[in-house]
Amino acid sequence: MAKTEQARRGLTPEQQAAAKRLLTPGEREGLKTELAQKEAMLKADEQFGEGEYRPAVPREVMLNRDKIRADADRLRRVLDDGSPEPLTDVERRKVEKEMEDLEHQFMPFLETWQDLRAFNRDTPEYQAALKKAKEQQKVEHLIVRWKELAKRLEPDNPDFCKLARLRKAR
Repeated sequence: MAKTEQARRGLTPEQQAAAKRLLTPGEREGLKTELAQKEAMLKADEQFGEGEYRPAVPREVMLNRDKIRADADRLRRVLDDGSPEPLTDVERRKVEKEMEDLEHQFMPFLETWQDLRAFNRDTPEYQAALKKAKEQQKVEHLIVRWKELAKRLEPDNPDFCKLARLRKAR
């Protein structure tokens, strides 16, 4: 049994939905393009030999329609499973509230841009950044949850779930 399946056992349906991996916008676009190609192939196969030219090779040899249909069905399932479901206004407010609560919990442990640029080991800035990085591990599960919620809230904006937009400039 897969680890993800074991992890999902004992979860409520809402938690299971939140735990599933969502496709990125680029992945969804790629799958949609591939699906459109499969459907175009099937449509072209239906119109096989309807012009002035008749192909010399029988249509069964040229195209495996069953495999193309199976591939198209598989792509549809992957898109359905990996695409986020639209949130209602109530769900959206609930997700925004949970994200805000999570931000308040992990923001004190989040490194600033200055912390990330501290390279010289002999400086106090580096020591402070190292200490903060070690402390951040305590709240890593909160950050992961925040990112999952951000992807549900704005699935077509890959930058929305990045911590860079929350980091302080100082």
